[in-house]
Amino acid sequence: MTRYLLDANALISVLRRGSRSPVAARMREHAGALATSMLAAEELYRGAWRSQRVDENLRAVDDLLAVAPPVDFTREDARLAGRIDADLSATGHRIGPFDTLIAAQAMVRELVLVTHNTREFGRVAGLLAEDWEFYE
Repeated sequence: MTRYLLDANALISVLRRGSRSPVAARMREHAGALATSMLAAEELYRGAWRSQRVDENLRAVDDLLAVAPPVDFTREDARLAGRIDADLSATGHRIGPFDTLIAAQAMVRELVLVTHNTREFGRVAGLLAEDWEFYE
């Protein structure tokens, strides 16, 4: 069974659009095979704390992370992230440091990364990524 690591932008789509989000539809199809990065979780919580409806948004983030639980970082993640950054630096096409860590987490666990940022993540050799925003 294919398993997925959801990037923050995919989860934000669900928070903003609810069941109308194409990402939400795909999440229902793949229930039990979803996770997210702790970095994405932090981004969601940061947004909730900065919002006008803090309590409501914190509950929504908690509910979403119950469906796509965050995975912890490991030494293996850090090691691969270092290699990814070195490889991309050599070509002059680096991606952001958080994106490098997220890519490494997906690759170490053999997960497909779900992101709307396929252009940037497409630079990472060997990373499988899908954009669920256009799913019908």
